[in-house]
Amino acid sequence: MPVNQLIRGRRRSLATALLLGICLVAATHLILPILSPLPQPAYTGQDAVPSSLPDYAQPDDLHTAHLGRRYLSNDQPSPWGHPVMDMSCSMHTCFNFSRCRQGFTVYVYPKPTGEGDGVLGSDDESNAELGGGGETYDKILRAIRLSPYYTDDPEKACIFVPGIDTLDRDSLSPRFKAKAAAVITGYSHWHGRGENHLIFNLYAGTWPNYYEHELGIPTNRAILAKASFSTTNIRSLFDLSFPLVHSQHPLSAPAQTVAASPEPYLAKARRPILLSFKGKRYVIGSGSASRNSLYHLDNGKDILLFTTCKHGDNWRRYSDSRCALDNARYGMWDYDNLLHNSTFCLVPRGRRLGSYRFLEVLQAGCIPVVLSNDWELPFSEVIDWRRAAVWADERQLLQLPDIVRSIPDWRVIQMRQQCRFLYSAYFSSVQSIVRVTLEILADRISYLRRPGLFWNSRPGGLLVRPQFSLNPCYYPFYGPRPGPPCPAGRVEHVTAVLFCGPGCHNSLLLGVLRSLTGNGGLVRQIFVVWRSSLSPMPPSMSTLRRLVGNKIRIALSGGGGSADGNPLSLIEMPDWSLISQDAVLLINASALSAPIPQHWQQQLQQLYRLAFSVWRAQTDRAERWSLTTAPASGVSCLLGPVLMLHRYYAYLMSSPFAERLRRVASVFDGCDLLAWSFLVSHVTGRPPAQLLEHRTAWAQPEFLGSRQLCLQPLANALGSAMPLTVSRARMDP
Repeated sequence: MPVNQLIRGRRRSLATALLLGICLVAATHLILPILSPLPQPAYTGQDAVPSSLPDYAQPDDLHTAHLGRRYLSNDQPSPWGHPVMDMSCSMHTCFNFSRCRQGFTVYVYPKPTGEGDGVLGSDDESNAELGGGGETYDKILRAIRLSPYYTDDPEKACIFVPGIDTLDRDSLSPRFKAKAAAVITGYSHWHGRGENHLIFNLYAGTWPNYYEHELGIPTNRAILAKASFSTTNIRSLFDLSFPLVHSQHPLSAPAQTVAASPEPYLAKARRPILLSFKGKRYVIGSGSASRNSLYHLDNGKDILLFTTCKHGDNWRRYSDSRCALDNARYGMWDYDNLLHNSTFCLVPRGRRLGSYRFLEVLQAGCIPVVLSNDWELPFSEVIDWRRAAVWADERQLLQLPDIVRSIPDWRVIQMRQQCRFLYSAYFSSVQSIVRVTLEILADRISYLRRPGLFWNSRPGGLLVRPQFSLNPCYYPFYGPRPGPPCPAGRVEHVTAVLFCGPGCHNSLLLGVLRSLTGNGGLVRQIFVVWRSSLSPMPPSMSTLRRLVGNKIRIALSGGGGSADGNPLSLIEMPDWSLISQDAVLLINASALSAPIPQHWQQQLQQLYRLAFSVWRAQTDRAERWSLTTAPASGVSCLLGPVLMLHRYYAYLMSSPFAERLRRVASVFDGCDLLAWSFLVSHVTGRPPAQLLEHRTAWAQPEFLGSRQLCLQPLANALGSAMPLTVSRARMDP
């Protein structure tokens, strides 16, 4: 064959191939989209990593609020949609504010018994189906009844809570209440729509999809406080994301969570293990994609990830080739030791978005690394989780080691301290968790929303009352902060409250008043609280005015109680709104010696000035004259007739928050000063400052022994452990 013909033949072949390639590309772009199915739904945890994702997450993205919001939930929408839930609900459209005109109150329906409820029969099967709730739900209902918002009158209620257990809505669970829907819709105030009802839920949906709205009860317009909520399905500022808690979670806070001072190990940035995890490995089904890939990260050194296939009855049926190795390694580390020796702890999603490990790692001071796309973290409406947690994308799992190594030491320390604070303030007990839920709803209804500073810094939103003030300047906890300066003048002077009970004669009262008025203008306001049933009668206002002069405001009020000879309680405060200064000096004049010598008046004046100077240096604490038989006492609970504290504590003691505390102090003789100690230490986690040993009859051992009777009742009244803190600091004149 001639060479020219050979060349022409090859050219024709190349042209034909090129033409076929062009046609193939055109078919791919024009014809195939028409024949192809609709675009795939949101990421299910089993798809390949899309090529459009960035190769590496930027450090700033790690601490962006709700990083997971950019990705859709792993849970696919229920094929039945939301037939019994109004997804358009907000507080303005689905809540009846007229029921809350008397304030924020919560009513709990009685537990169903199956008899005479107008809904179900009284057969034994119904009784077994409805009989009470689980242990966790019983704790939730008890916490509501212990709160200051509880009412037993449904006609006065603002919020209604079902008496039947709604926590476990997995139809395969033995705790599932199949007839809960009939009970709830039969409630007298449900009215077919569920307005003003609050439903708690921990588990929704069942195998294999675990749809998060598959509750089996018509939520309609009811507010859901639900665990494993996704950011795409929660009704913003209406529903609440609830933490997933064990049935063993305590009703009240254990002792180790009360003190707010950092533990010694918090000062060290890096623990021996960088990143750890120990838990189940779901071989198939929801939540399996991430956990099945964790072994790629385990380096056997500072990244230790232990999983096991042993869960459920049929785990051998679905086991893979790695199960034997995983099961053998699983017992190498004790779970608690692993948490407390880890800097970061992985919190991957379980079958649902939430996980028990979230609260467990917070308690251990381990920084959670959340691996659950689209999970709305607990109480994220008020808690800024950027300060305590790291978000990671399930589709970029292999980046985790570089992500956690890139976080500097100073940031690690801050995040660990924030973890411990958030756990102790909001998650250490069922009572705290329920109180956060109720306080968020109370803020919505009263329109007095606590600023983020209150929720995300000590002592926390539960110990700050928005009715007192929404301005941080008026609280004793907050130091220098950005923003406008605080108004001057409130911390320059003192308001004195003088309590006169039995033995408080006019000569004693006048001596104390002279010591208060001779301080160069330090005291600007004096309240004299006098038990009205006592004799002799109190001095007239003209006599008091002649003693204190015209530059000091003075008020005379009658104290409560009976004329049985008991000392007047320092709990019986005057109206806190009348107190004009932040520094409040409480004096039990009945406990002082009468008459007061001249040199004692001068010494009292010096002590007033010393107490005021110490108080200004640390306004969150209470300054006290110690009356104890042990001069080197190492606990914070001290006794004495004189106390200086911040005005906010006077308000807090008179508010519904301290109602049970006041009740205990009124029952037990001489418990008032202990009540103040408990209140201040409960809020601050710090002991009151001890200024002076003043040995009087109050310091006798028999007196101290009689006061021990009220220690445990006071601790129970606060719903926490006894707030005793070791302290050796002494400030003497």
